[in-house]
Amino acid sequence: KRRGQAFIVFEDVVSATSALRARQGFNFYDKPMKIAYAKTESDVVTKKNGTFVPREKRPKEDYTKEKTNNKRSLSDSNDDILPPPKQAKLVVNNIPHNILFAQQLPAHCTHEVLTNLFQQYPGFQEVRLVPGKKGIAFIEFGDHIQASVALKKLNGFVLSNNNADDSNNNSDNSNNI
Repeated sequence: KRRGQAFIVFEDVVSATSALRARQGFNFYDKPMKIAYAKTESDVVTKKNGTFVPREKRPKEDYTKEKTNNKRSLSDSNDDILPPPKQAKLVVNNIPHNILFAQQLPAHCTHEVLTNLFQQYPGFQEVRLVPGKKGIAFIEFGDHIQASVALKKLNGFVLSNNNADDSNNNSDNSNNI
């Protein structure tokens, strides 16, 4: 399996080293990237250098037999111990950006509510709710510095019915931004 792998060719070692240092450990789809230099030169580089030698292609392996054998061995075992369920992780993107992402917003949250909440911070440009997806919004600022100020102030802010100017409902229903 090569799922989760990528090979990127750079023009020179300096560029490759710069990219490696800049992105080592970067969260990509909730997992930190592990970057390393290739053990051998790529075909593109060897063709450019004139040292290319064609390789023999490997035959495709039959994974279906291996998968069915694994299922049988798991079903044959009498262990009733299940692994613990995976806990959801809140991953904060450490790369600054001028657009903030808000999720798990309450049903009563509207465009106007979010605009009133975020326009108090300098550089605010607009709020975009995602059509068809309740509880999700994007908030855009002029630059990443202005967005980070709003993020630091409002990250974890509890948006309740009282915040939304809904004076008729004083229940304790609340959600975080």
